Amino acid sequence: MDSVKQIDTINDLHDLFGYEGNINPYVSLINLEKTNLREELRSLKFSINLYTITMKDNKDCWLKYGRQVYDFSAGSLLFTAPGQVFLLDSVYDDLHCEGWMLCFHPDLIRNSHVEDKMSEYTYFSYDTYEALHLSSQENNMITEVINNISKETALSVDTFSQSILLSYLEVLLSYSSRFYARQFETRSKSNKDYLIQFEEILRKAFSEETEDNHIPSVKEIANMLGYSPNYLSDMLKKETGQTASEYIQKYMVDKAKSLLINKEITINEISIILGFEQQANFSKFFKGKTGQSPSIYRKNH
Repeated sequence: MDSVKQIDTINDLHDLFGYEGNINPYVSLINLEKTNLREELRSLKFSINLYTITMKDNKDCWLKYGRQVYDFSAGSLLFTAPGQVFLLDSVYDDLHCEGWMLCFHPDLIRNSHVEDKMSEYTYFSYDTYEALHLSSQENNMITEVINNISKETALSVDTFSQSILLSYLEVLLSYSSRFYARQFETRSKSNKDYLIQFEEILRKAFSEETEDNHIPSVKEIANMLGYSPNYLSDMLKKETGQTASEYIQKYMVDKAKSLLINKEITINEISIILGFEQQANFSKFFKGKTGQSPSIYRKNH
């Protein structure tokens, strides 16, 4: 089994990147142009147990969504959460490009309102190809917040430091949520194509003709569509108002209702079609979603 090098502190991260800068135990803003990563480290696996937000400048970057081309030459943001394991090249493929990396220790947000909201910032679990691509205006807004963070980290730590940094961080994350919502909207036509594929996967998973039916997980479907589970779920939320898990369950309920109307199919057969190993589990699921048992629903329809 390949060993994984643990990066637990800001100082560890500076050592890894060969970066010399002000050391704040909770947060660091690294200028990527001033990093000096040793070549032999690029092939090693790392677990950076910090939150990171990386701006990678992409000069003359033109992206095509659907049939329309958009200019996002200002760059892109990539988010990672503590504990993610990767090769450096797979995430930071050019540490000598123009850009920056904001990294902060979990202790910075511990027992704060920012920590309470971290579950809402699902983009920290997106894959690298699902980065946030910024327009020039969005880049300027992000840069203004980053400049304030840079000024604050250059000061000596005092009793106000943490609360001020948390305030800037919350603004930065709120902007990121807003801009991701815009990105989903920009990709709306393309997303609808994947929604059709999503439904086709469910149709095949719960087909009467399919043997060994099972309930596909969000992760399984996301892999088939080429997305990370959180990105797929957030995309569906934007398009349908439902998360991926909610969408799967609604599809199963609608499928069950259609099958229950057909009196020639037994309830046990329906439970098998929908991927349940036992009829009792299907009955519990259906009643939990509709308020009626399958037999009562069938009787009333």
